[in-house]
Amino acid sequence: MFSFLLNKLAGTTVPTEIIEGVTEAEKAAELSFRTDNITEALLWFITGMVGIFMVIGIIILVVSLLNKLGSEKKKKD
Repeated sequence: MFSFLLNKLAGTTVPTEIIEGVTEAEKAAELSFRTDNITEALLWFITGMVGIFMVIGIIILVVSLLNKLGSEKKKKD
């Protein structure tokens, strides 16, 4: 019954290996924890965070500049 509903939702036929259990690719791929790429991952993480903070800082500067330019009151003579 589950395979029938899944096939109807997907609009195509889903292989029975996916529905019934583990596929061959999942059997072949064993997950192992390795620490040799942690320094590279941390470098990517730090680079991304610096980029995010730079963009937020630029947005804050632009908004504050627009507020200063737009809030100038007209002087009455």
